[in-house]
Amino acid sequence: MLETVVGLLLPLTPLALCILAASLWRRQLRPRLQPLPPPRDRSGGLLALFLVGWVGTQTIYALVAGLRGGLPDTLGPVLALQSGANLVAVAAVVLLARRTPGGPAALGLRPRRPLLDPPAALLAWLIVLPILAAGAWLNQAALEWLELPTGIQDHLQRFLAEGDAATPWPWLAMVLVIPFCEELVFRGALYGGLRRLVPAWAAMLLSGLVFGLSHDPQVMLPVAALGVMLAWLYERTGSLAAPTLLHGLQNAATLALATWFPESLT
Repeated sequence: MLETVVGLLLPLTPLALCILAASLWRRQLRPRLQPLPPPRDRSGGLLALFLVGWVGTQTIYALVAGLRGGLPDTLGPVLALQSGANLVAVAAVVLLARRTPGGPAALGLRPRRPLLDPPAALLAWLIVLPILAAGAWLNQAALEWLELPTGIQDHLQRFLAEGDAATPWPWLAMVLVIPFCEELVFRGALYGGLRRLVPAWAAMLLSGLVFGLSHDPQVMLPVAALGVMLAWLYERTGSLAAPTLLHGLQNAATLALATWFPESLT
């Protein structure tokens, strides 16, 4: 009898957590947040910075990989290369931001109240989990319908293949370095630039779509949904701190599943 009850209640747990998180957000957190101010200029400076960050990252990554005769065989060096390319491109973006209206603060690099950002990231992550799960299912169904390769993305395939031989670097890169760099480029520059030209909701959708398209086809839809949520969180909190924390939390959860429950990914 107990096993039957647990079997019935277990699938409802994510939905219950989502409802609880949404209630806590509305009642406890939202009144204390400081959303992004309305845009004061309508220039495309931040969109130019997005191109610098994204194109710069891809160019450095491809150039170094070409000079060394291809990508390394193991995940650690691959992520080291990707992180290095991201950091160099982000440094260029921050330096160039000094010449744009609002300076680096226009990218979301502004001081915040640290006690609010972690709860905001955690609640937003719990709210979006069912959406990410639905997006992953739709993504796989769409790939099967289009007769395209399905499965998991390259980095996770490498991580699963290495198993116990994997170094700590994937955790450091995917939980700390890459989330910060991608948030500054995709939310700070891309979303920040789009919201100066179109309504906020349209900027969220467009930036999320671009974020999804920048990833492997196997995860395009859930990553696009995550991108929309990250832009929404940036809009609601006024800083990149909370979306960066959410991004790192999502990557950490994915690596944890790959470590302890690899069958859940395949």
